[in-house]
Amino acid sequence: MAKAGSAAFSARVGVRELRLSLSSLSDVDTHEPIITQARALTLAQETPSRYSDLVKAEMVDPRADPEMTLINAFIDAYADIAPLPELVEVCRDLAMTDNVSDLAPRGLARCYLCWEALRGARLHEALQWAMLSRDDLDFADAAYAGVFTHLHAANILIHLDDIDSARQHVNEAEQATKLFFPDDPRLMNLVWIWAAWIESEQGAELRAEDVAASFEATCSGEGWADALWMCTVLASRQAMRRGDTIGAARALDRGLGEASARGATRLLWALRSERVLLLTAMGDLDAAMSDARRLDIFDLERVPLGAEPLTWREVTDGWVNGIRLALAQGDLARAGSVAEHLKTFATEHDVPRLAKLAARFLDMIATGDIDPMPDCAEDCDTCEQQQKCETGAVAALRQASPLTPREQELMNLVAKGLVNKQIAYELGVTETTIKFHMRNIYKKLRARNRVQALMRLSGSN
Repeated sequence: MAKAGSAAFSARVGVRELRLSLSSLSDVDTHEPIITQARALTLAQETPSRYSDLVKAEMVDPRADPEMTLINAFIDAYADIAPLPELVEVCRDLAMTDNVSDLAPRGLARCYLCWEALRGARLHEALQWAMLSRDDLDFADAAYAGVFTHLHAANILIHLDDIDSARQHVNEAEQATKLFFPDDPRLMNLVWIWAAWIESEQGAELRAEDVAASFEATCSGEGWADALWMCTVLASRQAMRRGDTIGAARALDRGLGEASARGATRLLWALRSERVLLLTAMGDLDAAMSDARRLDIFDLERVPLGAEPLTWREVTDGWVNGIRLALAQGDLARAGSVAEHLKTFATEHDVPRLAKLAARFLDMIATGDIDPMPDCAEDCDTCEQQQKCETGAVAALRQASPLTPREQELMNLVAKGLVNKQIAYELGVTETTIKFHMRNIYKKLRARNRVQALMRLSGSN
């Protein structure tokens, strides 16, 4: 039995060759195309939806050859295929056995069960499997798989709103990568993306050069499918934080193009949902609503668990973006309805991050203090990140004037005495869009009305 080298699921698991119809390699005896396990996993991560049609694993009885079943389970996981009950059952048996001469297969079975539990929104169970997997893989010296286990744990802890622990796991993944795999740019880039993601979600502004380099590397093939989603969103949101709306739009367009080329259906949906968020932040509410309708973001009949090919994370992210859009439009009834669904899901499945977001949205609706674009779930008045975190419309340029060029143009029309309906006609947008911009302007200038806004804007200039 061949060994997998440093394949993503461990250097210690026995491997059978997998057949790939389009491989340039061929078997010397049969002349049939073949592919090694390491290459198979790489392709699965790069082109998830196409991979399952190309690769045919050796047919085995799951219980007669549990290690081969484990290989097939990881192929399904990387190909974004929902967990099959028979694979989960075999992996669960392997994960619970005490009769093992090599801890790597058991650790990898536990890693797979971590992925399966996370996909099912059973976060505490997923975290337990991740910790058990980490212990086995550490003892087995399976460092490559250990890096991925730390990243799994970080992902879970972010949803559990334990940012400090998530950061610790990413740091451990980074240390292992630098120590054992310093010449693996794909893995180094992935770990950097996770570290950057945590800091960005906490309100930090990253160096534009670092984000651009990672994004370019990810799009050029040095990154897996999920890394493409994270890096695209990271690049877009960081550009918005700097006030570069054109850069934000270009990042999303580039990511959408790469996702389409890779045939990643789930990734495409998630990035289009992110575009709804971007359009809302830019104040282009008509375009945002058009995209939201195409994605059925407001379809509350879509159950987060079982909405293939989407997972609960895409569905709930879509709900969050839909709530922000509805708040920006002043449609409080729709925003409240979606927020209640988000709260119910977060409560039933114990997802603190979503629960805090839902609570904040519902509090906005109840008090009338509407901010459609909060960067996080925290209350800004008590948040320790307040001084380095820009909330609100996010896209304000750090110049003498706190307003974007579009907002400055709008205020020039306000200074001429035009009302919202007249301004909407002049700018060729809806009156709802003008109201959204005015709310952002009041917040930035800490003004209560137009007169006060004009006075404070005059003072800042």
